[in-house]
Amino acid sequence: MSDLTLATPARQFRGPLSKVVENQLERHRLLTSDPLLRMAFVRVVLGVSESKLNALIKSGELGPVIRLGKNGHRKIRSSVLERFVEGSQNGS
Repeated sequence: MSDLTLATPARQFRGPLSKVVENQLERHRLLTSDPLLRMAFVRVVLGVSESKLNALIKSGELGPVIRLGKNGHRKIRSSVLERFVEGSQNGS
């Protein structure tokens, strides 16, 4: 019962706000199904230094990186990291 999205049945909303509610639920589902990872976690998983990670990001080799907030904290989707790891294992 750790995943509430699996425990709750699909609902059909009606009324003037139905589209808004459905869009918010879909957005929530997308965000929780493919979480954003911190760069520190990505560095540990890849076993690289901060400068090497920055080089991978700058070259575009790692994949799309998301910037959040006014300080531009960088995050990467878990699916992007998984594809990169799988690609690097297959290429080696």
